[in-house]
Amino acid sequence: MENNVYGKIMILFLILLFINGFTLLSEGESINFSFLGNNESSNFNINGKILYVGGEGSGNYSNIQDAIDNATFGDTVFVFSNEYHENVIINKTINIIGEKRETTIINADFQGDVVNISADNIIITGFSFVDSQRSNYYGAGIRISSGNNIIISNNQIINNFYGLYMFNSSNNTIFNNLIQLNLARGIRLEMSSNNSISNNSVIDEGGISLYDSCNNELRDNEIKDSYVGVYLERSCNNSISNNFINRIVWPGVSVYEKSCNNNITSNTIINNKDYGIHLYSSHNTITKNIIKNNDRAGIAMGGSSNVISENIISNNNDSGGIHFSGSFNTIKKNTITKNNEYGIRLSEGSYNLITENTIEDNYMGIRIYYSFNNSVIRNNFINQEKNADCPFSSTIWDDGNLGNYWSDYIGEDNDGDGIGDTPKSFEEDSNEDRYPLMVPYGPNTSIMIASPREGYIYIRNIRLKPYSSNIVFGNIKIKASAANYLNNTVQVDKVEFYVDGRLRWVDRTAPYSWRWRLSSHIKHNHIISVTVYDSYGNTAFDEQQVWRFF
Repeated sequence: MENNVYGKIMILFLILLFINGFTLLSEGESINFSFLGNNESSNFNINGKILYVGGEGSGNYSNIQDAIDNATFGDTVFVFSNEYHENVIINKTINIIGEKRETTIINADFQGDVVNISADNIIITGFSFVDSQRSNYYGAGIRISSGNNIIISNNQIINNFYGLYMFNSSNNTIFNNLIQLNLARGIRLEMSSNNSISNNSVIDEGGISLYDSCNNELRDNEIKDSYVGVYLERSCNNSISNNFINRIVWPGVSVYEKSCNNNITSNTIINNKDYGIHLYSSHNTITKNIIKNNDRAGIAMGGSSNVISENIISNNNDSGGIHFSGSFNTIKKNTITKNNEYGIRLSEGSYNLITENTIEDNYMGIRIYYSFNNSVIRNNFINQEKNADCPFSSTIWDDGNLGNYWSDYIGEDNDGDGIGDTPKSFEEDSNEDRYPLMVPYGPNTSIMIASPREGYIYIRNIRLKPYSSNIVFGNIKIKASAANYLNNTVQVDKVEFYVDGRLRWVDRTAPYSWRWRLSSHIKHNHIISVTVYDSYGNTAFDEQQVWRFF
Protein backbone atom coordinates (compact mmCIF):
# COMPACT_ATOMS: atom_id res chain seq x y z
CA MET A 1 0.00 0.00 0.00
CA GLU A 2 2.83 2.42 0.88
CA ASN A 3 4.48 1.74 -2.45
CA ASN A 4 1.24 2.42 -4.30
CA VAL A 5 0.74 5.77 -2.52
CA TYR A 6 4.37 6.72 -3.14
CA GLY A 7 4.02 5.94 -6.83
CA LYS A 8 0.90 8.07 -7.20
CA ILE A 9 2.63 10.99 -5.45
CA MET A 10 5.63 10.64 -7.76
CA ILE A 11 3.43 10.61 -10.85
CA LEU A 12 1.66 13.81 -9.81
CA PHE A 13 5.02 15.42 -9.02
CA LEU A 14 6.51 14.46 -12.38
CA ILE A 15 3.46 15.71 -14.23
CA LEU A 16 3.80 19.06 -12.47
CA LEU A 17 7.52 19.14 -13.20
CA PHE A 18 7.46 18.19 -16.90
CA ILE A 19 4.14 19.54 -18.09
CA ASN A 20 3.05 23.15 -17.98
CA GLY A 21 -0.23 22.96 -16.15
CA PHE A 22 -3.17 20.56 -15.90
CA THR A 23 -6.75 20.43 -14.62
CA LEU A 24 -8.00 17.34 -12.79
CA LEU A 25 -11.49 16.18 -13.61
CA SER A 26 -13.68 13.59 -11.98
CA GLU A 27 -12.77 9.90 -12.12
CA GLY A 28 -13.15 8.33 -15.54
CA GLU A 29 -12.69 11.60 -17.43
CA SER A 30 -9.60 12.96 -19.13
CA ILE A 31 -6.96 15.39 -17.94
CA ASN A 32 -6.35 18.46 -20.06
CA PHE A 33 -2.71 19.41 -20.47
CA SER A 34 -1.13 22.48 -22.00
CA PHE A 35 2.27 21.21 -23.09
CA LEU A 36 5.43 23.22 -23.38
CA GLY A 37 6.35 23.76 -27.00
CA ASN A 38 2.78 23.48 -28.24
CA ASN A 39 0.36 26.38 -28.38
CA GLU A 40 -2.63 24.08 -28.29
CA SER A 41 -3.95 21.86 -25.50
CA SER A 42 -4.28 18.10 -25.98
CA ASN A 43 -6.58 15.72 -24.17
CA PHE A 44 -5.15 12.50 -22.80
CA ASN A 45 -6.91 10.00 -20.60
CA ILE A 46 -4.35 9.22 -17.92
CA ASN A 47 -6.71 8.52 -15.05
CA GLY A 48 -6.75 4.78 -15.62
CA LYS A 49 -4.88 2.41 -13.37
CA ILE A 50 -1.19 2.77 -12.52
CA LEU A 51 1.22 -0.09 -13.14
CA TYR A 52 4.61 -0.10 -11.40
CA VAL A 53 7.93 -1.39 -12.65
CA GLY A 54 11.04 -1.99 -10.55
CA GLY A 55 9.61 -1.12 -7.14
CA GLU A 56 9.38 -3.19 -4.02
CA GLY A 57 6.44 -5.22 -2.82
CA SER A 58 3.75 -7.19 -4.59
CA GLY A 59 2.16 -6.03 -7.81
CA ASN A 60 5.35 -4.62 -9.30
CA TYR A 61 6.64 -5.77 -12.67
CA SER A 62 10.28 -6.61 -13.14
CA ASN A 63 10.43 -5.35 -16.73
CA ILE A 64 8.72 -2.56 -18.61
CA GLN A 65 7.30 -4.57 -21.52
CA ASP A 66 5.27 -6.83 -19.19
CA ALA A 67 3.64 -3.78 -17.62
CA ILE A 68 2.83 -2.32 -21.05
CA ASP A 69 1.38 -5.63 -22.24
CA ASN A 70 -0.95 -5.70 -19.24
CA ALA A 71 -1.93 -2.03 -19.47
CA THR A 72 -5.14 -0.88 -21.15
CA PHE A 73 -6.14 2.36 -22.87
CA GLY A 74 -5.30 5.37 -20.69
CA ASP A 75 -3.23 3.52 -18.09
CA THR A 76 0.08 4.83 -16.78
CA VAL A 77 3.24 2.78 -16.38
CA PHE A 78 5.49 4.23 -13.69
CA VAL A 79 9.10 2.99 -13.77
CA PHE A 80 11.40 3.27 -10.77
CA SER A 81 15.08 4.10 -11.19
CA ASN A 82 17.09 1.14 -12.45
CA GLU A 83 18.66 -0.09 -15.68
CA TYR A 84 16.30 -2.21 -17.78
CA HIS A 85 17.81 -4.33 -20.56
CA GLU A 86 15.01 -4.74 -23.06
CA ASN A 87 13.40 -3.53 -26.29
CA VAL A 88 10.15 -1.75 -25.52
CA ILE A 89 7.17 -1.77 -27.89
CA ILE A 90 4.35 0.70 -27.22
CA ASN A 91 1.33 -0.14 -29.37
CA LYS A 92 -1.46 1.30 -27.27
CA THR A 93 -2.49 4.66 -25.80
CA ILE A 94 -0.73 4.77 -22.44
CA ASN A 95 1.68 6.99 -20.58
CA ILE A 96 5.12 5.83 -19.47
CA ILE A 97 6.90 7.86 -16.79
CA GLY A 98 10.36 7.32 -15.37
CA GLU A 99 11.31 8.25 -11.84
CA LYS A 100 14.43 10.21 -12.91
CA ARG A 101 15.87 10.48 -16.38
CA GLU A 102 19.52 10.07 -15.34
CA THR A 103 18.85 6.87 -13.38
CA THR A 104 15.86 5.30 -15.15
CA ILE A 105 17.66 3.67 -18.07
CA ILE A 106 16.36 1.47 -20.88
CA ASN A 107 19.28 -0.30 -22.59
CA ALA A 108 18.75 -2.21 -25.83
CA ASP A 109 22.21 -3.83 -25.64
CA PHE A 110 22.74 -2.90 -29.32
CA GLN A 111 19.77 -5.03 -30.44
CA GLY A 112 17.01 -3.24 -32.39
CA ASP A 113 15.27 -0.06 -31.18
CA VAL A 114 15.20 0.90 -27.54
CA VAL A 115 11.56 2.01 -27.85
CA ASN A 116 9.25 1.54 -30.83
CA ILE A 117 5.96 3.46 -30.82
CA SER A 118 3.04 2.65 -33.12
CA ALA A 119 0.06 4.19 -31.34
CA ASP A 120 -1.39 7.66 -30.74
CA ASN A 121 -1.77 9.90 -27.68
CA ILE A 122 1.24 8.77 -25.64
CA ILE A 123 3.38 10.56 -23.04
CA ILE A 124 6.99 9.47 -22.44
CA THR A 125 9.09 11.33 -19.88
CA GLY A 126 11.89 10.77 -17.40
CA PHE A 127 14.09 8.13 -19.11
CA SER A 128 17.48 7.49 -20.63
CA PHE A 129 17.27 5.51 -23.89
CA VAL A 130 20.65 4.01 -24.76
CA ASP A 131 22.51 1.55 -26.98
CA SER A 132 20.18 0.67 -29.84
CA GLN A 133 21.49 -1.40 -32.71
CA ARG A 134 24.10 0.60 -34.65
CA SER A 135 24.53 -1.51 -37.81
CA ASN A 136 22.36 -3.36 -40.34
CA TYR A 137 18.99 -2.53 -38.77
CA TYR A 138 19.99 1.03 -37.81
CA GLY A 139 18.19 1.14 -34.49
CA ALA A 140 16.80 4.21 -32.76
CA GLY A 141 16.63 5.36 -29.18
CA ILE A 142 12.98 6.17 -29.90
CA ARG A 143 11.29 5.19 -33.15
CA ILE A 144 7.81 6.57 -33.88
CA SER A 145 6.13 4.62 -36.65
CA SER A 146 2.90 6.34 -37.72
CA GLY A 147 2.15 7.63 -34.23
CA ASN A 148 0.40 10.95 -33.63
CA ASN A 149 -0.14 13.32 -30.70
CA ILE A 150 2.84 11.94 -28.78
CA ILE A 151 4.69 13.89 -26.10
CA ILE A 152 8.38 13.07 -25.57
CA SER A 153 9.87 15.31 -22.89
CA ASN A 154 12.73 15.46 -20.42
CA ASN A 155 14.54 12.33 -21.59
CA GLN A 156 18.12 11.46 -22.43
CA ILE A 157 18.67 9.70 -25.77
CA ILE A 158 22.30 8.58 -25.93
CA ASN A 159 24.58 6.35 -28.01
CA ASN A 160 22.15 5.09 -30.63
CA PHE A 161 22.29 5.03 -34.43
CA TYR A 162 19.33 7.43 -34.60
CA GLY A 163 18.39 9.33 -31.50
CA LEU A 164 14.73 9.88 -32.38
CA TYR A 165 13.38 8.60 -35.71
CA MET A 166 9.89 9.71 -36.73
CA PHE A 167 8.12 8.27 -39.78
CA ASN A 168 4.71 9.25 -41.16
CA SER A 169 3.78 10.89 -37.85
CA SER A 170 2.09 14.18 -37.06
CA ASN A 171 1.24 16.57 -34.25
CA ASN A 172 3.93 15.28 -31.92
CA THR A 173 5.78 17.41 -29.37
CA ILE A 174 9.46 16.80 -28.64
CA PHE A 175 10.90 19.09 -25.98
CA ASN A 176 13.49 19.40 -23.23
CA ASN A 177 15.42 16.28 -24.19
CA LEU A 178 19.18 15.72 -24.16
CA ILE A 179 20.12 13.93 -27.39
CA GLN A 180 23.78 13.02 -27.45
CA LEU A 181 26.38 10.81 -29.15
CA ASN A 182 24.02 9.26 -31.67
CA LEU A 183 25.81 8.06 -34.78
CA ALA A 184 23.56 9.07 -37.72
CA ARG A 185 21.05 11.74 -36.68
CA GLY A 186 19.97 13.16 -33.37
CA ILE A 187 16.43 13.68 -34.68
CA ARG A 188 15.25 12.46 -38.10
CA LEU A 189 11.80 13.12 -39.55
CA GLU A 190 10.49 11.43 -42.67
CA MET A 191 7.08 12.16 -44.18
CA SER A 192 6.07 13.76 -40.88
CA SER A 193 4.21 17.04 -40.48
CA ASN A 194 2.96 19.52 -37.89
CA ASN A 195 5.45 18.46 -35.22
CA SER A 196 6.99 20.74 -32.61
CA ILE A 197 10.66 20.22 -31.70
CA SER A 198 11.80 22.71 -29.06
CA ASN A 199 14.24 23.31 -26.23
CA ASN A 200 16.26 20.18 -26.94
CA SER A 201 20.02 19.89 -26.65
CA VAL A 202 21.36 17.91 -29.62
CA ILE A 203 25.06 17.12 -29.25
CA ASP A 204 25.95 14.27 -31.54
CA GLU A 205 26.99 13.26 -35.03
CA GLY A 206 23.83 14.15 -36.90
CA GLY A 207 21.82 17.15 -35.66
CA ILE A 208 18.20 17.46 -36.86
CA SER A 209 17.13 16.35 -40.35
CA LEU A 210 13.81 16.60 -42.17
CA TYR A 211 13.01 14.59 -45.30
CA ASP A 212 9.69 15.06 -47.11
CA SER A 213 8.37 16.70 -43.95
CA CYS A 214 6.36 19.91 -43.87
CA ASN A 215 4.80 22.39 -41.44
CA ASN A 216 7.12 21.51 -38.57
CA GLU A 217 8.46 23.92 -35.96
CA LEU A 218 12.07 23.75 -34.77
CA ARG A 219 12.77 26.37 -32.15
CA ASP A 220 14.95 27.14 -29.15
CA ASN A 221 17.14 24.08 -29.66
CA GLU A 222 20.88 23.89 -29.02
CA ILE A 223 22.67 21.99 -31.78
CA LYS A 224 26.44 21.76 -31.51
CA ASP A 225 29.54 19.65 -32.10
CA SER A 226 27.88 17.71 -34.91
CA TYR A 227 28.43 16.89 -38.55
CA VAL A 228 24.94 18.20 -39.36
CA GLY A 229 23.14 21.18 -37.88
CA VAL A 230 19.63 21.47 -39.35
CA TYR A 231 19.13 19.69 -42.68
CA LEU A 232 16.04 19.96 -44.93
CA GLU A 233 15.41 17.96 -48.10
CA ARG A 234 12.13 18.10 -50.04
CA SER A 235 10.59 19.75 -46.98
CA CYS A 236 8.41 22.87 -47.09
CA ASN A 237 6.66 25.36 -44.82
CA ASN A 238 8.86 24.65 -41.82
CA SER A 239 9.81 27.22 -39.18
CA ILE A 240 13.39 27.19 -37.87
CA SER A 241 13.72 29.86 -35.20
CA ASN A 242 15.75 30.89 -32.16
CA ASN A 243 18.10 27.93 -32.35
CA PHE A 244 21.75 28.05 -31.30
CA ILE A 245 23.84 26.23 -33.91
CA ASN A 246 27.54 26.01 -33.11
CA ARG A 247 30.62 24.08 -34.27
CA ILE A 248 28.99 22.08 -37.08
CA VAL A 249 31.20 20.31 -39.65
CA TRP A 250 28.70 20.80 -42.49
CA PRO A 251 26.66 24.01 -42.92
CA GLY A 252 24.83 25.16 -39.81
CA VAL A 253 21.55 25.06 -41.76
CA SER A 254 21.17 23.22 -45.09
CA VAL A 255 18.07 23.59 -47.29
CA TYR A 256 18.17 21.42 -50.40
CA GLU A 257 16.15 19.87 -53.23
CA LYS A 258 12.70 21.41 -53.62
CA SER A 259 12.44 22.69 -50.05
CA CYS A 260 10.30 25.82 -50.27
CA ASN A 261 8.53 28.37 -48.08
CA ASN A 262 10.71 27.65 -45.06
CA ASN A 263 11.28 30.46 -42.59
CA ILE A 264 14.74 30.58 -40.97
CA THR A 265 14.64 33.36 -38.42
CA SER A 266 16.38 34.66 -35.29
CA ASN A 267 18.92 31.83 -35.06
CA THR A 268 22.51 32.17 -33.88
CA ILE A 269 24.74 30.30 -36.33
CA ILE A 270 28.42 30.53 -35.43
CA ASN A 271 31.82 28.80 -35.63
CA ASN A 272 30.83 26.21 -38.22
CA LYS A 273 33.37 24.53 -40.51
CA ASP A 274 31.33 25.12 -43.66
CA TYR A 275 28.73 27.75 -44.62
CA GLY A 276 26.57 29.30 -41.94
CA ILE A 277 23.50 28.64 -44.11
CA HIS A 278 23.54 26.76 -47.41
CA LEU A 279 20.29 27.36 -49.27
CA TYR A 280 19.92 25.56 -52.57
CA SER A 281 16.23 25.90 -53.20
CA SER A 282 13.59 28.59 -53.87
CA HIS A 283 10.91 30.64 -52.10
CA ASN A 284 12.51 30.63 -48.64
CA THR A 285 13.07 33.41 -46.09
CA ILE A 286 16.22 33.96 -44.04
CA THR A 287 15.73 36.83 -41.61
CA LYS A 288 17.10 38.29 -38.37
CA ASN A 289 19.80 35.67 -37.84
CA ILE A 290 23.26 36.21 -36.36
CA ILE A 291 25.74 34.44 -38.67
CA LYS A 292 29.36 34.79 -37.56
CA ASN A 293 32.79 33.18 -37.66
CA ASN A 294 32.01 30.41 -40.12
CA ASP A 295 34.84 28.95 -42.19
CA ARG A 296 33.05 29.55 -45.47
CA ALA A 297 30.46 32.16 -46.50
CA GLY A 298 27.88 33.28 -43.99
CA ILE A 299 25.13 32.45 -46.50
CA ALA A 300 25.56 30.55 -49.77
CA MET A 301 22.46 30.49 -51.93
CA GLY A 302 21.32 29.10 -55.26
CA GLY A 303 17.73 29.29 -56.40
CA SER A 304 15.12 31.95 -57.00
CA SER A 305 12.64 34.13 -55.13
CA ASN A 306 14.37 33.81 -51.77
CA VAL A 307 14.47 36.67 -49.27
CA ILE A 308 17.53 37.38 -47.11
CA SER A 309 16.78 40.27 -44.77
CA GLU A 310 17.84 41.91 -41.50
CA ASN A 311 20.64 39.45 -40.72
CA ILE A 312 23.94 40.27 -39.02
CA ILE A 313 26.64 38.55 -41.11
CA SER A 314 30.20 39.09 -39.95
CA ASN A 315 33.69 37.61 -39.71
CA ASN A 316 33.02 34.75 -42.11
CA ASN A 317 35.83 33.35 -44.26
CA ASP A 318 36.33 31.95 -47.75
CA SER A 319 33.57 33.53 -49.88
CA GLY A 320 32.65 36.14 -47.29
CA GLY A 321 29.20 37.38 -46.29
CA ILE A 322 26.65 36.31 -48.93
CA HIS A 323 27.57 34.30 -52.02
CA PHE A 324 24.67 33.60 -54.35
CA SER A 325 23.39 32.95 -57.84
CA GLY A 326 19.93 32.67 -59.33
CA SER A 327 17.17 35.15 -60.08
CA PHE A 328 14.45 37.23 -58.40
CA ASN A 329 16.08 37.02 -54.97
CA THR A 330 15.91 39.90 -52.50
CA ILE A 331 18.88 40.83 -50.27
CA LYS A 332 17.62 43.58 -47.97
CA LYS A 333 18.52 45.41 -44.74
CA ASN A 334 21.40 43.15 -43.76
CA THR A 335 24.49 44.26 -41.86
CA ILE A 336 27.47 42.61 -43.57
CA THR A 337 30.78 43.45 -41.92
CA LYS A 338 34.38 42.27 -41.57
CA ASN A 339 34.10 39.20 -43.77
CA ASN A 340 37.33 37.83 -45.15
CA GLU A 341 36.60 38.26 -48.86
CA TYR A 342 33.37 39.74 -50.23
CA GLY A 343 30.47 41.38 -48.50
CA ILE A 344 28.22 40.14 -51.34
CA ARG A 345 29.24 38.05 -54.33
CA LEU A 346 26.76 37.43 -57.15
CA SER A 347 27.58 35.17 -60.05
CA GLU A 348 25.44 34.31 -63.06
CA GLY A 349 22.27 35.86 -61.69
CA SER A 350 19.64 38.23 -63.04
CA TYR A 351 16.76 40.33 -61.73
CA ASN A 352 17.90 40.23 -58.13
CA LEU A 353 17.31 43.15 -55.76
CA ILE A 354 20.06 44.20 -53.35
CA THR A 355 18.87 47.12 -51.27
CA GLU A 356 19.25 48.91 -47.92
CA ASN A 357 22.20 46.83 -46.76
CA THR A 358 25.19 48.14 -44.85
CA ILE A 359 28.33 46.51 -46.25
CA GLU A 360 31.37 47.61 -44.29
CA ASP A 361 35.01 46.67 -43.63
CA ASN A 362 35.05 43.61 -45.87
CA TYR A 363 37.93 42.98 -48.28
CA MET A 364 35.55 43.85 -51.16
CA GLY A 365 32.07 45.29 -50.81
CA ILE A 366 30.31 43.66 -53.75
CA ARG A 367 31.45 41.57 -56.71
CA ILE A 368 29.05 40.94 -59.57
CA TYR A 369 30.15 38.92 -62.57
CA TYR A 370 28.45 37.42 -65.60
CA SER A 371 25.18 38.89 -64.28
CA PHE A 372 22.64 41.26 -65.79
CA ASN A 373 19.65 43.38 -64.83
CA ASN A 374 20.28 43.21 -61.10
CA SER A 375 19.30 46.25 -59.01
CA VAL A 376 21.76 47.48 -56.37
CA ILE A 377 20.22 50.56 -54.78
CA ARG A 378 20.18 52.44 -51.47
CA ASN A 379 23.00 50.43 -49.90
CA ASN A 380 25.95 51.69 -47.86
CA PHE A 381 29.39 50.58 -49.07
CA ILE A 382 31.91 51.65 -46.44
CA ASN A 383 35.66 51.24 -46.05
CA GLN A 384 36.37 48.20 -48.20
CA GLU A 385 39.70 47.93 -49.97
CA LYS A 386 37.51 48.04 -53.07
CA ASN A 387 33.82 48.78 -52.77
CA ALA A 388 32.67 47.21 -56.05
CA ASP A 389 33.97 45.04 -58.87
CA CYS A 390 31.66 44.12 -61.74
CA PRO A 391 33.29 42.24 -64.62
CA PHE A 392 31.10 41.20 -67.56
CA SER A 393 27.95 42.64 -65.99
CA SER A 394 25.32 45.28 -66.46
CA THR A 395 23.84 46.50 -63.18
CA ILE A 396 21.12 48.97 -62.22
CA TRP A 397 22.77 51.16 -59.58
CA ASP A 398 20.00 53.67 -58.86
CA ASP A 399 16.21 53.94 -59.00
CA GLY A 400 16.14 57.24 -60.88
CA ASN A 401 16.28 59.29 -57.67
CA LEU A 402 18.67 57.63 -55.26
CA GLY A 403 21.69 55.40 -55.73
CA ASN A 404 24.07 54.09 -53.06
CA TYR A 405 26.45 55.55 -50.51
CA TRP A 406 30.09 54.94 -51.44
CA SER A 407 32.80 55.82 -48.95
CA ASP A 408 35.28 56.14 -51.84
CA TYR A 409 33.12 58.56 -53.87
CA ILE A 410 35.01 61.84 -54.17
CA GLY A 411 32.47 63.91 -56.09
CA GLU A 412 31.01 67.19 -54.88
CA ASP A 413 27.52 68.13 -53.68
CA ASN A 414 27.44 71.80 -54.58
CA ASP A 415 23.68 72.25 -54.25
CA GLY A 416 23.51 70.49 -50.86
CA ASP A 417 20.71 68.09 -51.80
CA GLY A 418 22.60 65.04 -50.48
CA ILE A 419 23.18 63.63 -53.98
CA GLY A 420 26.58 63.70 -55.67
CA ASP A 421 26.85 66.00 -58.65
CA THR A 422 28.68 63.44 -60.80
CA PRO A 423 27.96 59.72 -61.30
CA LYS A 424 29.91 56.89 -59.68
CA SER A 425 31.33 54.61 -62.38
CA PHE A 426 32.62 51.04 -62.20
CA GLU A 427 35.23 49.11 -64.09
CA GLU A 428 33.79 46.72 -66.68
CA ASP A 429 30.16 47.55 -65.85
CA SER A 430 28.29 49.25 -68.65
CA ASN A 431 26.14 51.27 -66.21
CA GLU A 432 26.93 53.74 -63.42
CA ASP A 433 25.38 55.05 -60.22
CA ARG A 434 23.90 58.31 -61.46
CA TYR A 435 22.74 59.50 -58.03
CA PRO A 436 25.41 58.53 -55.46
CA LEU A 437 24.45 59.39 -51.90
CA MET A 438 26.63 61.79 -49.95
CA VAL A 439 25.72 60.33 -46.53
CA PRO A 440 24.75 56.79 -45.52
CA TYR A 441 21.22 55.62 -46.23
CA GLY A 442 19.15 54.79 -43.16
CA PRO A 443 16.19 55.70 -40.97
CA ASN A 444 17.86 58.74 -39.39
CA THR A 445 19.23 62.01 -40.66
CA SER A 446 22.95 61.72 -41.36
CA ILE A 447 25.72 64.25 -41.97
CA MET A 448 29.20 64.08 -43.47
CA ILE A 449 32.04 66.53 -43.94
CA ALA A 450 32.22 66.74 -47.72
CA SER A 451 35.19 69.10 -47.81
CA PRO A 452 37.96 68.83 -46.86
CA ARG A 453 37.65 65.17 -47.85
CA GLU A 454 39.47 62.84 -45.48
CA GLY A 455 42.83 61.63 -46.78
CA TYR A 456 43.66 64.51 -49.19
CA ILE A 457 45.91 67.53 -49.45
CA TYR A 458 44.24 70.93 -50.03
CA ILE A 459 45.90 74.19 -51.05
CA ARG A 460 43.66 77.24 -50.80
CA ASN A 461 40.48 75.21 -51.14
CA ILE A 462 41.75 73.13 -54.07
CA ARG A 463 41.98 69.37 -53.58
CA LEU A 464 45.25 67.99 -54.92
CA LYS A 465 45.94 64.29 -54.27
CA PRO A 466 45.36 61.54 -51.74
CA TYR A 467 47.61 61.47 -48.72
CA SER A 468 47.86 59.52 -45.48
CA SER A 469 46.64 62.51 -43.44
CA ASN A 470 44.34 65.47 -43.99
CA ILE A 471 46.55 68.47 -44.75
CA VAL A 472 45.24 71.95 -45.51
CA PHE A 473 47.33 74.94 -46.63
CA GLY A 474 45.63 78.30 -46.28
CA ASN A 475 41.95 79.10 -45.94
CA ILE A 476 39.34 76.46 -46.84
CA LYS A 477 35.58 76.24 -47.10
CA ILE A 478 34.26 73.46 -44.88
CA LYS A 479 31.28 71.84 -46.59
CA ALA A 480 28.75 69.44 -45.06
CA SER A 481 26.16 67.21 -46.68
CA ALA A 482 23.10 66.30 -44.61
CA ALA A 483 20.04 64.29 -45.60
CA ASN A 484 17.36 61.84 -44.60
CA TYR A 485 16.67 59.78 -47.72
CA LEU A 486 14.15 57.45 -46.12
CA ASN A 487 11.66 59.96 -44.73
CA ASN A 488 10.86 62.95 -46.94
CA THR A 489 8.91 64.66 -44.15
CA VAL A 490 12.09 65.11 -42.11
CA GLN A 491 13.79 68.43 -42.87
CA VAL A 492 17.22 69.70 -41.85
CA ASP A 493 16.79 72.49 -39.33
CA LYS A 494 20.40 73.62 -38.97
CA VAL A 495 24.04 72.56 -39.25
CA GLU A 496 26.63 73.68 -36.70
CA PHE A 497 30.35 73.94 -37.50
CA TYR A 498 32.98 73.42 -34.78
CA VAL A 499 36.78 73.68 -34.56
CA ASP A 500 38.38 71.97 -31.56
CA GLY A 501 35.01 71.86 -29.79
CA ARG A 502 34.25 75.53 -30.24
CA LEU A 503 31.12 76.53 -32.18
CA ARG A 504 32.16 78.70 -35.10
CA TRP A 505 29.14 78.90 -37.40
CA VAL A 506 25.48 77.90 -37.82
CA ASP A 507 23.99 77.40 -41.29
CA ARG A 508 20.26 76.83 -41.85
CA THR A 509 20.24 76.73 -45.64
CA ALA A 510 21.68 74.19 -48.06
CA PRO A 511 24.37 73.91 -49.26
CA TYR A 512 25.81 73.93 -45.73
CA SER A 513 29.25 75.52 -45.48
CA TRP A 514 31.58 77.81 -43.55
CA ARG A 515 34.86 79.40 -44.63
CA TRP A 516 37.60 78.59 -42.14
CA ARG A 517 40.14 81.40 -42.20
CA LEU A 518 43.60 80.96 -40.75
CA SER A 519 43.72 82.49 -37.28
CA SER A 520 46.70 80.91 -35.56
CA HIS A 521 50.34 80.25 -36.43
CA ILE A 522 50.95 78.08 -33.37
CA LYS A 523 48.55 75.12 -33.44
CA HIS A 524 48.49 73.00 -36.58
CA ASN A 525 46.55 69.91 -35.44
CA HIS A 526 42.79 70.50 -35.26
CA ILE A 527 39.53 68.59 -34.95
CA ILE A 528 36.78 69.93 -37.18
CA SER A 529 33.24 68.67 -36.64
CA VAL A 530 29.70 69.29 -37.85
CA THR A 531 26.37 68.59 -36.15
CA VAL A 532 22.98 68.44 -37.85
CA TYR A 533 19.60 69.03 -36.19
CA ASP A 534 16.46 67.91 -38.01
CA SER A 535 12.80 68.87 -37.73
CA TYR A 536 12.05 65.78 -35.58
CA GLY A 537 14.62 66.79 -32.96
CA ASN A 538 17.22 64.21 -33.97
CA THR A 539 20.93 64.98 -34.21
CA ALA A 540 23.98 63.46 -35.89
CA PHE A 541 27.59 64.53 -36.26
CA ASP A 542 30.79 63.89 -38.16
CA GLU A 543 34.35 64.89 -37.39
CA GLN A 544 37.87 64.56 -38.70
CA GLN A 545 41.40 65.50 -37.80
CA VAL A 546 43.11 68.14 -39.94
CA TRP A 547 46.68 69.40 -40.11
CA ARG A 548 46.62 73.06 -41.14
CA PHE A 549 49.49 75.27 -42.31
CA PHE A 550 50.06 78.48 -44.29
